[in-house]
Amino acid sequence: MNDRDRRTREIAYFIWEEEGRPDGQADRHWLTAQSIIEPQPLPKFAEKADDLEAIKKAVDDAASVGGGLWVSYLGFLFYLAIAAGAVTHADL
Repeated sequence: MNDRDRRTREIAYFIWEEEGRPDGQADRHWLTAQSIIEPQPLPKFAEKADDLEAIKKAVDDAASVGGGLWVSYLGFLFYLAIAAGAVTHADL
């Protein structure tokens, strides 16, 4: 048994223990352990995860959109306050 198989067996055993030692789940535990040891390649959208400049630009773009939405929300609340203040008991 090579080192990778030994490590897979240890992780599969740990998963089995954590799940309360269920019967008939050995294949699933083994495959889960293998996927932990040998992770799948990253999808295309995750390739830029290490690019700090791209992340900073995305955050700046999101913040600028959020700022505009916040200002429009405040304007809407101001409009509602004026409209509610203009209604009197005679109007009801």
